[in-house]
Amino acid sequence: VTQSDITEDHSYNYYWNAVSNAKTQITDDLVVGSGVYYKTGDFTINQQSIPSSYGTATFNQIVFINGNLTIDKDIAVGSNSTALFIVSGNVNISKGVNVLSVGIFTGGQINTAYDINEGEGSSTLVLHGIYSADKFNFQRTLQGTNNSTDPSEDFTYEPKYLINLKSFFTSS
Repeated sequence: VTQSDITEDHSYNYYWNAVSNAKTQITDDLVVGSGVYYKTGDFTINQQSIPSSYGTATFNQIVFINGNLTIDKDIAVGSNSTALFIVSGNVNISKGVNVLSVGIFTGGQINTAYDINEGEGSSTLVLHGIYSADKFNFQRTLQGTNNSTDPSEDFTYEPKYLINLKSFFTSS
C-alpha cells in the first residue's frame, strides 16, 4: 500500500502511560474489584491466585504485569465484568487450560500450550475477550476425529472490553 500511515506501537509502556487512574500493587493474588492494578515481575494465575468470587463478582479492571504471565488454570469473569491483562513479556498458557474469558495484550508472544510435549494432544482452548500480541504461537493439537471438525484455538471477540474500560484511559 503506497502512502499508508505507519502503525502505532502500543507497547506495555504506552498503555501504562495512557491509564489515568491510580495504580495499586498486587502481590500473589488477583483482586476482586474495579481499578488498575500492577505486578512487578512474573505472575502465575493458578488455583491459589484466583479469589473464589472472581468469576461471579461485577468489576472492571486492568492488571499490568511487568514480566511474563503464566496461566495454569481456567480464568473467567462474569458477563458484566472485564479484566484486561497488559503484559510486558510473554503469556504462557498451560495445555490443561480450556477457557479464558479475559482480555490479554502483550508485546511478547502468546503460547497456547507452553507445556505440551511432542505427539501429545490437548483440548480446544476457548478464548472469549480481546487479545493482542506481537506473535501468537498456536501449539495445541487435537487428537482423533476432532482434528477435522474442531479448532485447536477458538477466539470470540467481546466488545464489552472497549466499552467498559474506556474510562480508564486518558484518550480514546
